[in-house]
Amino acid sequence: MIDIGGIGESLRTRIDTDVTDFNTVRYEGDERDETINNMPYCDVRMLRMLPEVRAGSEYVIEGTYVVTVMAFDFTSRNEAVTLRDALVTLAMNSVKDNPRFDTDLETSFLGPAEFADAKDDETGAFVALATFQVNVIVFVDAL
Repeated sequence: MIDIGGIGESLRTRIDTDVTDFNTVRYEGDERDETINNMPYCDVRMLRMLPEVRAGSEYVIEGTYVVTVMAFDFTSRNEAVTLRDALVTLAMNSVKDNPRFDTDLETSFLGPAEFADAKDDETGAFVALATFQVNVIVFVDAL
């Protein structure tokens, strides 16, 4: 039996181990965790898992996780964006360097990334956010 949550937790652990600059790294974190106190912040969420049959008795599960990275700076938008970009690069390299970050995986590969930034009117902080996808492939004998 494949532990889908375990794969997500392994991804979270891999990023947390390799990217020590994050203050908080969560799997399926609560939106209440997305505060300046927890930043730089990273959250891993499962987007989808799609089982399918190939070659009669071989089962494949293709899944997608979304990794969200948030950083802030009180002085400038540029500083927040620079920090976010550095953290995203480190997190993406962590996955690229360890494509079998969980024992159930055949492999993983990176999907598209999206970037945004804004100013938090309440605190005056500049917040920069990015998301990227991690696609996984798992082979199993039976579903």
